[in-house]
Amino acid sequence: MAPKKKKGGEDPEVEEERARQLSKYKSTYKATCEQLGVPPLDNATIGRIEFPVKEPMSGSMMSRLPVLGQPVGPAGCSAIVEGLKELKEPKRILGLKWLCLFKCDILDEGATILSELLRNKYCIEKCELEENDIGWQGANSIGLALKANIHLTSLAMDKNPLGDEGVAALADGLRWNGHLTHLSLNYCGIGCYGAGALAQDVIANDYCRLTDLGLQGNEIEPEGVASIADSLKMNLTLTAINLADTGMGDSAISRDAMREALVRHPTLTSLNLNLNAIGTEGGQMLLEVLSLNTNIVQCGVFERLVMYRDIKDKVDANGSKKKGKKKKKKKK
Repeated sequence: MAPKKKKGGEDPEVEEERARQLSKYKSTYKATCEQLGVPPLDNATIGRIEFPVKEPMSGSMMSRLPVLGQPVGPAGCSAIVEGLKELKEPKRILGLKWLCLFKCDILDEGATILSELLRNKYCIEKCELEENDIGWQGANSIGLALKANIHLTSLAMDKNPLGDEGVAALADGLRWNGHLTHLSLNYCGIGCYGAGALAQDVIANDYCRLTDLGLQGNEIEPEGVASIADSLKMNLTLTAINLADTGMGDSAISRDAMREALVRHPTLTSLNLNLNAIGTEGGQMLLEVLSLNTNIVQCGVFERLVMYRDIKDKVDANGSKKKGKKKKKKKK
């Protein structure tokens, strides 16, 4: 006789298979660590793979592996990959969906190793590799892995020294990707050239489907901001873009490009230009844009800007109008 289901509706056989796979992951991980001569993460850390969380739409199981501030290194990445291979089963009883390694010293070599997990067969949907000293080589490997990826929707690589070459290599891969929606590259040492590559290959590319882009803390300067703005004219998907602290300055080059792009953008609702000394003319440009494009309901600017309060009031007014339109639609 088959074992009965529990009151919660969980099949005992599924629970048993899940426990078996998790145990197999841990033993494979530890064995690989021993083989490579690296200390394994403690049980509390590798045990933080969280199972299960039911996804409301598909009903499949979602799991998350967060490793925070541990000295994983490239060898440790190899051990994690070998262990996670044990979770790849036809029924996806224990498939990994969210991979997070924050400040783990994985370097370029580790990023290249982990990029194997970003191929379609592993079905990872969210990847966070922040502050891991990843440069051009690692970014290139990740870009290559994502060329044909149809599962990953969110990638965060903040505070890695990608530089212009790294982001250009990443963008070269992403220009073939039509599924990534969230990309965060804050404080990655990106300059004007890298911003131009991202603008051309991803933002202006109608095959790409980005909705949220973070570039805060990159010195892309007026020319780079202008490149991003010019690409926005051909973009139909972005709803949020963070250009805070990017060296935009009080420049007619970036200011005029932003005005032309923002006035007509059909989907953008959130814009962050905080920590940029855009000056009085920049503030006037934003007030003009916010009056003509009422879809923008969030706009970050430097508090010391003379028009700060006026811009905040205009954004609040846009938000109120949007709420009013939603209420009218509901009544109908």
